[in-house]
Amino acid sequence: MNPNSLAVQDKAGRTWKVEFDYVEPKFHEYDFKPRGITCDGAFVKFPDLFEPMALALANDGQLMVADSQTSPRQQVLFYDVSKVVVQKPVSAGIPPGEPAQGQNAGKDADAPRMTRAFGDYGDYQANEFAPNTERVKSGPFWVDKKGNIWMAYGFFRYDFQGLDANGTPIYAADKITVLDPPKGVKKIARVVYLDDSDTLIVADESSDMRHISRVFICKDYLKGNRETVSLAPPVGKEAGCVAAVGDCVFTGGWKECGRIGVNRLSDGAEVGVFDPGETIGGNKNAGWIDVLTGITAHQRKDGEYLVFVEEDYKAKVLVYRWRPCWAANFGSALEARSSTIRP
Repeated sequence: MNPNSLAVQDKAGRTWKVEFDYVEPKFHEYDFKPRGITCDGAFVKFPDLFEPMALALANDGQLMVADSQTSPRQQVLFYDVSKVVVQKPVSAGIPPGEPAQGQNAGKDADAPRMTRAFGDYGDYQANEFAPNTERVKSGPFWVDKKGNIWMAYGFFRYDFQGLDANGTPIYAADKITVLDPPKGVKKIARVVYLDDSDTLIVADESSDMRHISRVFICKDYLKGNRETVSLAPPVGKEAGCVAAVGDCVFTGGWKECGRIGVNRLSDGAEVGVFDPGETIGGNKNAGWIDVLTGITAHQRKDGEYLVFVEEDYKAKVLVYRWRPCWAANFGSALEARSSTIRP
């Protein structure tokens, strides 16, 4: 299933299509709002389907529907469409052969679960599925240097339990740490944890899960501190992503077309904003940062920052290279390759 598979023909020769409306093509991403699925022009209602984004036909003739974007469970649903009456999905998330969610979770079909592969055989086995914690919710997470997974929504941490014989990380529903939110945060929607400085960076959810309002910096978090320094993302109300490294916090916005805000981690002060440079043809040749964790940041040993920005307009990734004036071994002023920075 590819991202452009909006129509498919079944074995009976009928055409199934995702019907949609374009939302804001001026932002280059041509993001669309699905209206539903039709069969030969007639709308068909599918059970348990939230927001269809792509279609494909399985080898056995079942209709595969990608239920994605902002759905509660980002997954692929399988429907038997051999008859006019659409049946319930035979599996959710992965191909047939996976035990039903109810079997794994011991509860209902919507109960959370976790999976761990035990071998490289290209199939799914019943013993690979286990109940998950009820706290889990799809959303951003952060993996620290010890292998622990920090979850934003529900704000807890899967504690790393080592590797199995196949080298697969081990996590368990009863091996989690429920975390105490820093002061001032209402609903944590993004999380970053820097092991070396014991610094936690979280962001409050804004109008929906795609957007964030304020970013909170909590130093010495595991030592017990809950006091914070907070900042408003320089990219404004479209802010949706957070990354941090060294002494910098980077924020990106959905419709900001590659613009990245920069703040100091030490005190939250605004440093400036990266803008796409003429190397790529400027801002007009940049699209949305349309995922919740669309930017990552790294710092080299010599102090240089590298900021990677998800950007699928014209199939590219933006890379900002920045040498701040306060970094060791640099005598130059602020600069960014393939970009400009507004101090």
